[in-house]
Amino acid sequence: MSVEENQKEEFIREKIKDKPLDKKSIIKKCVLALGLGLIFGGSAAAAYLGVNTLAEKTGRSEQESFVLGESGDAAAGETEESEDTAEVIVEQQQLEVSDYQKLQNKIYAIGKKANKSIVTVVGRESDTDIFDTDYESENITSGLIIGQSSGKIIILTSYKVIEEASDIQVRFVDDYAAAAELINYDRVTGLAVISVTYSDLPAETTERISTATLEVSSAVSQGDVVIAAGSPLGSVYSILFGSVTSVSNEVSLDDCVYTVYMTNMLGNANSSGVLINLDGEVVGITLMQTASAGEDNTLTAIPASELKTLIEKLSNDEDTVYLGVKISTVTDDIAEEYEIPSGVYVKSVEKDSPAFEAGLQTGDVIVAINDTEISSAEDYMEYLAGKKPDQNIAITIMRQGKNTYKEISCSAKLTKLE
Repeated sequence: MSVEENQKEEFIREKIKDKPLDKKSIIKKCVLALGLGLIFGGSAAAAYLGVNTLAEKTGRSEQESFVLGESGDAAAGETEESEDTAEVIVEQQQLEVSDYQKLQNKIYAIGKKANKSIVTVVGRESDTDIFDTDYESENITSGLIIGQSSGKIIILTSYKVIEEASDIQVRFVDDYAAAAELINYDRVTGLAVISVTYSDLPAETTERISTATLEVSSAVSQGDVVIAAGSPLGSVYSILFGSVTSVSNEVSLDDCVYTVYMTNMLGNANSSGVLINLDGEVVGITLMQTASAGEDNTLTAIPASELKTLIEKLSNDEDTVYLGVKISTVTDDIAEEYEIPSGVYVKSVEKDSPAFEAGLQTGDVIVAINDTEISSAEDYMEYLAGKKPDQNIAITIMRQGKNTYKEISCSAKLTKLE
């Protein structure tokens, strides 16, 4: 074997060894790998969070638009998806009899609080019997504290009870009694306003009483829960509660028409007092004139809002005027259907009333008073509310002739119904 071949063979037999490891180099590589791992991991996490957040924002935006009703089907689909991802557990609770009692106690608590504004009005009458023996009788009803003015406590009550009274007494919720004076009354509605001198009451009584809040801005709806306070069954401070069954009925009294709140509570001809809503506000006032004498019937009331003007006039000792007709509004629909002029239809005329003396007849339609157009019962009532007894008014009516209605003018002198 030649020298050259011999050298190649030796080279082949040599064992190839790995280069010795450099510890410093290894550490540098590990640190580099760890850093790169953190960088790539953080980037991936940030990218994931960004995409997830965008998806959540998109989902919320779509859900809000679905709730607004832009797409009913899409909103339903979103709801189903939410139900799949989040289980809603509804726990049904069985109501017990005691729960009904608790609710009833809360309703009665509203009525008891309202009793701070309720008073007992006693009208004393002195008379002589057939044996010339003097005796004294008492008529009792409820009253409502409606305000204070010039050192007086103003109380709304029923005129019938104090009409023939020689003196009037008021008993407050703490049973303290004080003398009262009549301010004014309205015989048509049967309402009266009396007053008690504030300084006549002890501090203990003034601390226990309160002024009622008359709700005159919002209407009562059918089905509303109401509380009857005052004397709904003839006993002062009794409390009933029920619901309003109708708000569409009306009652026609002399020179006025009022809405009637019908309830499912039993009352009678001696019922008096008020209806209160669940906020403790007076929404209706019971009038004896709207009840059937001698019969038990459902409790009714007139909206406080419709009696506001009248109550203010009586409280200020202003007389109400009397013309003496029962009326109703001739609406456009009625006018078209029955070919009647629009205005205020005269349903009846009271005998010996100013209207009777002026020549008004049943079936006439009042269209103007003193050149002021009268198109509804509200217009009629509002116009008379601004007048005083002994004033003369010119009334324009439409009266049915043989073939058509004719315009007739007449005049009347307003009075106060004594």
